[in-house]
Amino acid sequence: MRDLILRFCRWALPLLGVSAAISCDNVILSPDMYGCPPAPEYGVPVMQFRISGKAEDAQTGEPVKGIAVTYITEDKYEHPDTTWTSDNGEFMIRQNSFPSDKMTLKFTDVDGAKNGEYSVEEVEVTLVRKEESQDGWMVGIYAADDVQVKLDPVQPADPE
Repeated sequence: MRDLILRFCRWALPLLGVSAAISCDNVILSPDMYGCPPAPEYGVPVMQFRISGKAEDAQTGEPVKGIAVTYITEDKYEHPDTTWTSDNGEFMIRQNSFPSDKMTLKFTDVDGAKNGEYSVEEVEVTLVRKEESQDGWMVGIYAADDVQVKLDPVQPADPE
């Protein structure tokens, strides 16, 4: 009986290993399976980038705090990484991405009327290469600093 179990294990374990490798290929070969592009990996060009600036009320010029800031790459993928504007309206995003010289920032008011309501704004920014890299697939450091965004307040509906 013991020999039968050992023979079975010698036959079954390699088969399980092969099936595990095949099933992993499906995840690797289908990067959009979870709705997102593949992360930069070895052998894929990648850049570091920084985008910073300030969000202000378009009517008063006052800084707007608590606004969610996300970035959208040129392939129209909105990354879930979220930055929030500070009490003085400032924000900064630091990430790695596929090389690109343009990105779109999306500003979304998610706290309702707490500090005023603002419409969603999308702003395209141009990234400038600040530092070139010769380190493998890292193409360099890009930045867009002092991005000024004017957010339009949502006007309350007239009660009729």
